[in-house]
Amino acid sequence: PYAIAIWFMDDGLKSPHGYFLCTNNFELQDIKRICKELKTKYNIFTSINSKKQIYIKACSKNDFTNLIKKFIIPSMDYKLH
Repeated sequence: PYAIAIWFMDDGLKSPHGYFLCTNNFELQDIKRICKELKTKYNIFTSINSKKQIYIKACSKNDFTNLIKKFIIPSMDYKLH
């Protein structure tokens, strides 16, 4: 969760209903592996958009927030729902 929080603070975005992790330059197989691990370890549902970004689905928005929020520094709180 700590590493995910750091990644999110650097390359994460809040969307109206979920979150994005910017993985545009990753290999597709690696993005799929990250999505699988998020589901397996944290029960976070994701998809991959046409820009090769990981989308944290609305149904997992609260779980993702709860996973990382204790590591988010105050100046980055604006990125959370």
